[in-house]
Amino acid sequence: MPMKPYKWGFKIFVLAGVSGFAYKFEIYADQEKFENLKDDEPNLGVTSNIVLRLARNILRMKNYKLYHDNYYTALSLMV
Repeated sequence: MPMKPYKWGFKIFVLAGVSGFAYKFEIYADQEKFENLKDDEPNLGVTSNIVLRLARNILRMKNYKLYHDNYYTALSLMV
């Protein structure tokens, strides 16, 4: 029977381009800081908030596409 991944520790989330170059990263250690949200951003939960924070630097209306794992898929984030 396969073992489950270790539950505790650090997670590193990265915003990278097609070339693989990392533009921004965030280290997560089981402590969510809601003060990092901007005034116009809703609190969507831990994983969705990470996606929003990393995607802040992506220019809007410039035909960029943001792909993410199904782990981050939430209806509130898609809206």
